Amino acid sequence: MKAIHNKTGVKLDMPFHRLYKFNKDGKVSVLINYYENRMFWEIGRSYSDRENGKIYNHHDNINSVRRMMGAFENADFETAYSFFKEDCRFNTLELPDGETMSLD
Repeated sequence: MKAIHNKTGVKLDMPFHRLYKFNKDGKVSVLINYYENRMFWEIGRSYSDRENGKIYNHHDNINSVRRMMGAFENADFETAYSFFKEDCRFNTLELPDGETMSLD
């Protein structure tokens, strides 16, 4: 299963197996799911701010960054750039001192 959770941005990339047992009538009588719970725990923990000393290990800002990066990874640039203000400015080590770039 591969997905990015809409609210928290937690990325899921894990095996998921379903085992079915059928009765005499050919209907499913038992369904067992096998998967790793850790990612779902991470989603649950990401719904609230949790502080670990002075560093947040779960926070809405972290969720926003994960969702933005997931959008970039999937070439959904409209969603990715929606996380920035229109008048935002960027700088890098490659730019001369004092110069910045815009979203354009």
